[in-house]
Amino acid sequence: MKTIIIILLGLISTVSALMVKQEMERLFYKGKVKLLFHSLNIYFVSMLLCMLVIILFGQYRNMSSFAVYIKEFALIGAIYIPFYAALAYGFKRYMASLKKYEVKGNVLVIKPKYLAKRQH
Repeated sequence: MKTIIIILLGLISTVSALMVKQEMERLFYKGKVKLLFHSLNIYFVSMLLCMLVIILFGQYRNMSSFAVYIKEFALIGAIYIPFYAALAYGFKRYMASLKKYEVKGNVLVIKPKYLAKRQH
């Protein structure tokens, strides 16, 4: 049950972090993808999941030094990176499917499914 909670919180945190990343890129870099935001997302969500694992599994009782926290963070981060990459790719494709047009050179091409709709 605890593992399911961790996975659900990781999924929710990742999707919300990707939404914030997209808005930050749009606001500051005019939509250009910056690796800095991906690395910050991975860092903060991994830290959140690390603390959740430590609290839910009661590992805080056994931890006597800060090195154990670093070890747990590195382990969670290594597991989380492929998960984040897959979700980031899926999120990017989903957001691209929501666009009503494509850019081809200097021309905006409206997608056919939006041409069929009539505005009244």
